[in-house]
Amino acid sequence: MNERVIWTHPKGRFEVVERTYRALDGRLGRVRECRFTLRRDVRGLACNVAAQPISVEPALCVPQKGVHGPVTAADVDTWCKWYRQGKSVADISEMAGRNEKTVTAKLKKRGVLLTDEEQRKIRSLAAQGWTAAKISKEIGYPRAAVRCCVREMEVQHGKV
Repeated sequence: MNERVIWTHPKGRFEVVERTYRALDGRLGRVRECRFTLRRDVRGLACNVAAQPISVEPALCVPQKGVHGPVTAADVDTWCKWYRQGKSVADISEMAGRNEKTVTAKLKKRGVLLTDEEQRKIRSLAAQGWTAAKISKEIGYPRAAVRCCVREMEVQHGKV
């Protein structure tokens, strides 16, 4: 059985613990419990008798940043849609429960954060025959973002 604390009250009064176990039939199970922390209860509300743990349904727990798995393509699609609707990177990171650096990196990779001036520069360099790798070094954006911008240009001008 594996146990980890996934959330602690700011003043240390209680914590939410997640326990992972393997059932007899071989399946993995997960239980989240809320429990008093006797050592950290500064108000003295918890008595010396250990409190019974309260089971909490996983769907009711709000996940913390960093508890998520890897970012999927569907996540980034949603973030791009939100950004185009006028949401800031900070808003998107708050809504998605992800770090702002993660959101920024994924949006940059998709080419969503490129300004109009940067897009014009990419298109002019691509028209001069520069490779995506050389352009990405020049402007400081990932190669995938440059390729995305060049593809859009080719689609608009009917070169594809």
